[in-house]
Amino acid sequence: MIRHGIAEMEEPTGVMEIDANRPEAERILEWMVNRARSHRLFADKDAESRIEEHVRRRGQHFLDDWQKVIARTREGAGSRIYSKNDRRDREGIALLFTAQDPPPDHFEERHFQAPTSMRDVEPNVHVWVRFKALDERN
Repeated sequence: MIRHGIAEMEEPTGVMEIDANRPEAERILEWMVNRARSHRLFADKDAESRIEEHVRRRGQHFLDDWQKVIARTREGAGSRIYSKNDRRDREGIALLFTAQDPPPDHFEERHFQAPTSMRDVEPNVHVWVRFKALDERN
């Protein structure tokens, strides 16, 4: 959402622009917090507050780690791109990795594992099976 929601961050090397775009990334995070809060009707306000705080804390942690990774990359005079699928690997090291890739060395980088299939993110579908007697005809 951040990559495609902030114009300056769309290009493969836009991953390096998290510092300059942190306020806009925070606004996207707040949208997600509000979405999580309204995902279902909570029986009590405490449950709603807990889910809101949980999503906000996880999002803040994710953004903080993103900034740490980019700061470490800049210290080494390096560059990053979002993904090896961007096909611009000469411009930097991919931040995102898949379950099949070896995990990154630095702890903060391990938060950037991404699925490669929409099956990993699509909603569940309910299937009801009805058994018919063998002699029953349509």
